[in-house]
Amino acid sequence: MPFCSNCGNNLPADSRFCPHCGKGTESAQLASRFFAQRDNVVTEEDLRAFIGPRAEKYLAKFRLFQVNGIENFAFTWHWPAFFFGFWWMLYRKLYLWSLAAFIIAFIPYAGFAGMIAWGITGNYIYYKHASSKILSLRQRHSFSELTSTISQIGGVNRWIVVVALTITLLGLISGILFSLFGGLSTLERIYWI
Repeated sequence: MPFCSNCGNNLPADSRFCPHCGKGTESAQLASRFFAQRDNVVTEEDLRAFIGPRAEKYLAKFRLFQVNGIENFAFTWHWPAFFFGFWWMLYRKLYLWSLAAFIIAFIPYAGFAGMIAWGITGNYIYYKHASSKILSLRQRHSFSELTSTISQIGGVNRWIVVVALTITLLGLISGILFSLFGGLSTLERIYWI
């Protein structure tokens, strides 16, 4: 039979408080701690709603960052962040990180190092971003509207795919045109026109 850790009296089996001294039982204290910490915990359902497309792929990587309730960086690799860091970050709504990736891409000798860094840290950066957004939303919204709000704030920018492809094609076309006509003299260009 359970007993009160404060006064030592026997407690009824499902009692949340000691009937003799009024102190909460250990199960009641654990439950109150759970409900107090619940606002500081990000669940997989929350992350799934935030991520949107390809959630299972990301959740498999995100589980590596939470071991025994302790959050730490773990080495993972993310090919889209490696090859298309700037565009991937815009697609996943990591706006400040995309600005950093854009700037680093134009620094001599830092561009390739940045690509490697984005490949290694891309999943963790996205995990931290998603967790912080979910926790801030949890403080501002009721439980009933939380999942729909998380889905709206998270997800992806689908228009980025169209913009990235358009800019890439324009870059390729201008590169081809420059290689064809860029090295010609003025007289040769006039002749070709």
